[in-house]
Amino acid sequence: LGGAEPPVYQSTITMEFVDMEDRTMSSRTSLENLRTDLKDLTGARITVEKMEEGPPTGKPVNIEISGFDFDELGLLSKQVKALIVDIPGTGDIKVEQTEGLHQMMIRFKRDKIALYGLNIDELNRIIRTAYAGEKAGIVYEGDRRFDLTVRLKGEYRNELELGRLFVSTANGEIIPLTEVAEMNIKEGPMQITREDARRRISIGINV
Repeated sequence: LGGAEPPVYQSTITMEFVDMEDRTMSSRTSLENLRTDLKDLTGARITVEKMEEGPPTGKPVNIEISGFDFDELGLLSKQVKALIVDIPGTGDIKVEQTEGLHQMMIRFKRDKIALYGLNIDELNRIIRTAYAGEKAGIVYEGDRRFDLTVRLKGEYRNELELGRLFVSTANGEIIPLTEVAEMNIKEGPMQITREDARRRISIGINV
């Protein structure tokens, strides 16, 4: 399929119907049955729609809400969906996913950093290396070469505990990173779409 790549939190499953003469029900009925069977599946938002021939044109009906307050836009989009969902003839209603991305927020204790003779750039590098990885060199295999990346093992990265990381102070003392930083996991926006400098949320409706 052409077009832009879907966001990392989305996936697409394509289903092909058998020839018309071999079907026991119409494609429209099959889609409605799929929507009914999948609507209560937990942990995901599932949209069932018919693929159209030719270049992509988007949903038959598209509503856009724009403004500056992202939380207010999310609230309004849910209210609009609630108004539309019972209108006869509407199929899947897809509200643009805007929330649900967990972010690691680090707050540095600047007084402690000054006391231990450390600097924030170095602390940032340690945390980034531990969880995201840092290039440490290049590995050659014949004509190919690969970046050598250093980071914590998967089970340690998943725990997200700064107390497991240690740093050397200016006088050679080894202290846990929690002495100079605090970490919180916060839910942030999955994506932010803008139009004319305003934030925008789209609601697509199949009919």
